[in-house]
Amino acid sequence: MAQIQDFGNKIGGARKDLWKTRGLILSDLELMNEAERNNNIKKDNVWIKPNYQEMYDKGISRRIIYFIKTIRDAIPTKPYLPTQAYQNGYIEFVSDIRDKTMNISTEDEIYNYFKDVLLNNYVEGSNSYYYTPKENTYRCLNNKLFKAAQVRNFQSIDREIEKKQFLYSDEEKILSLFEFFKYDDNVTFTKSYDGRDVIEINRGYGKFYVYPNNPDELNIDSWIPNTYFAVQAHRVISVKNCESLDAAKQFIIKQEQEKEKQEPEKNKSERKTKFTPIQLRHIQRVGDEYRNSHQITGDDMLNVFGFYGGEFGNWLNENDRQANLNYSYEAFADLAKALNISNEDITFKGRLSIAYGARGASKAAAHYEPERKVINLTKMKGAGSLGHEWAHALDHYLCSAINNREGFITETNNEIIEPIVSAMKYKILSKEDAKEILQKEYDSYKKDVVNYVKYVMGYSKCNDEQKKVLDNIIEEYTKQEVSWDEYLSYKKENSKNEIIEKMSAVRKEMYGRGLLSNEKNNLIQQQYYLSERYVVIGTKELRVETDFYRDSKAFDNTYSKTDKRYWSSNIEMFARAFQCYIKDKLSPDRNDYLCGHADCYKQEVVDRNNDKKVLVAYPEGEERQKLNEQFDKMIEQIKEIGLFQEFSKEAVTFENNRDYENINSYDINEDFVQTSFMDMDYDIDI
Repeated sequence: MAQIQDFGNKIGGARKDLWKTRGLILSDLELMNEAERNNNIKKDNVWIKPNYQEMYDKGISRRIIYFIKTIRDAIPTKPYLPTQAYQNGYIEFVSDIRDKTMNISTEDEIYNYFKDVLLNNYVEGSNSYYYTPKENTYRCLNNKLFKAAQVRNFQSIDREIEKKQFLYSDEEKILSLFEFFKYDDNVTFTKSYDGRDVIEINRGYGKFYVYPNNPDELNIDSWIPNTYFAVQAHRVISVKNCESLDAAKQFIIKQEQEKEKQEPEKNKSERKTKFTPIQLRHIQRVGDEYRNSHQITGDDMLNVFGFYGGEFGNWLNENDRQANLNYSYEAFADLAKALNISNEDITFKGRLSIAYGARGASKAAAHYEPERKVINLTKMKGAGSLGHEWAHALDHYLCSAINNREGFITETNNEIIEPIVSAMKYKILSKEDAKEILQKEYDSYKKDVVNYVKYVMGYSKCNDEQKKVLDNIIEEYTKQEVSWDEYLSYKKENSKNEIIEKMSAVRKEMYGRGLLSNEKNNLIQQQYYLSERYVVIGTKELRVETDFYRDSKAFDNTYSKTDKRYWSSNIEMFARAFQCYIKDKLSPDRNDYLCGHADCYKQEVVDRNNDKKVLVAYPEGEERQKLNEQFDKMIEQIKEIGLFQEFSKEAVTFENNRDYENINSYDINEDFVQTSFMDMDYDIDI
């Protein structure tokens, strides 16, 4: 029997695996559409970041390597304009300057780089004020690059290398924290200007004091002449009486390495970990029967849903291919039913493609490629995330269909999506629910105000009797309400605040000087702000962050991702919330392949205080209900503007008596199907 093959149009796409070693070249652009060109033509893909450590290990000077890095860093990250001419020119320019820069072999070439490379190749004229770049530079030749290329001496490079510890070994990093000296006539025991016993070191261009760790270091008899010692931060004697400079350095290295070994767990705990949710052990589905034992083919995916194309990875066997076709067909049919949209709307009228383990070697369970409008599910890890990725596809489609531009609608202020974005991030607390929060804010601010008053009044220097007097005044001060008009009147010196004047009199009695005018102004200001916080307690609603948004931001701080705001981004929060919405819309039916991981983003963590808490990066309870209501409204709005049509069960259902003679049927090992998605290392990419 013939192997199940790709179907529909060839999805295509840029072959990024080729760029990892050689970088983008002009011929690569022939395989790209406009979106791929815009997203992929950038410095990191044209001039692949060199392995600087490897270059150093091969014997290349640290100065040369740092200069190469400086030149590369100065080049614009992408073309000046997203036009084909500028994109082609950008690749040509970056490729050319890359080759010329990477060929530097001597430090002398650094001095001549500005003239030999920049002026001779990319500049056509100059005057006293500026250089005129040639047309072939395509706005890539900027002031930053000019500055980086002009090196008159190596002192500045050496300073930067030292400051950034560029290519420093672990031992070099340790030694950079210390200074080493020889105990000779330049080292004397004396007293500092404030009378403390110190060790004075004369470095030839100035003197500085070292404050020893213990009295023994001030005992001259404990020091051996012409031996070496170490100073950390110009203050602390760390090592002394070493026979040679090298011996002192080795002693320091060994000492610091031993310290690091004593705290390995602390360093490990501070690193972000990868989020791994509960794994799916079985793919369960409860719902309408669409296939009626029919084994889904690629043609079925094309004819029923109108997919642009479909791909299989070469390593997927027949069971894998057939299982994915069957599962995804039922999942898309369930999705259409849940949203009450037509089968053709699932693919946005033929714009969407589907791939099974065929789009790169990503560790993610699934990902959506906006450039090619394709959802990719991996062989072993894709089950459970289809709804999440379809949400990304919907997000992307709506931006082009409504806003007529590439991107994601969740990153815009469109009226269709704005209520959902707002509901994902914020909620309104009732007056009663807000009361507790406002009270805590008031108590915290009151504490700060009291501390400020005590500071102004010199509370720490008072005796017990004086403190009692001040405590009474402070209590009276915090209870007095000050309106906006009273505050303005006092600021204009048209009136006086009785309590503050009383505080000034007490201060004058204690220290011979009352409060200064700026101190009085600050006190009345703090009193007004305190009053303002008090009067609203129990009287107003409060807009606060949702638990969903708060915990998503906590996920950003806890779990690793390239994008620092990955978990709390509008795009990702939308996809996670939408997957929960689909799961709820299906209930009491169920489809694990579609949304089995809707409620998986949950993890117990330990905070800095060693307290356990549960982070939930998906909507729950009332927040989830309100989001579901907003999703309902969004789908109806999309239908009203004509982008979606009504669902038809007949359109996605195969009849039992259908003639299948011309359809390649495949008998699936059901046990394999049930276990083929086990042992998942789950991660999601946009």
